[in-house]
Amino acid sequence: MSGAGPYGFKLEPTTIQGIRTKMMIPDPDTANIARLMFEMYAEPSTSFGDIARYFAQEGILVYDKELRRGFISQMLRNPIYAQADLELYEFFEGQGAVVVNEAADFAGTNGCYGRLAPPPCAG
Repeated sequence: MSGAGPYGFKLEPTTIQGIRTKMMIPDPDTANIARLMFEMYAEPSTSFGDIARYFAQEGILVYDKELRRGFISQMLRNPIYAQADLELYEFFEGQGAVVVNEAADFAGTNGCYGRLAPPPCAG
């Protein structure tokens, strides 16, 4: 991973199997705000607009700006926030994705990296 971490996380340098990389760790200043967005949207009657209005009323800023519906939509749909649990494993399997790890590895303690496969070659 390079660049800035997704909202609610910061990147910490680490080495995994001899490879220098970065891992996401919750940012104490923004993780609760990100979590609040997800909790609010989990309510069936809550819209992106409802979340944006609530944040505006409470004076909660994201990147020092008022929250916009487009940002909320993008963030809530970003797979980087998905937790690698058995439900996610079964979802990907059901979609026909090639999952490299075994189901037992999806214990809910890690995130999940995805990669699109290259299109098949015409030949």
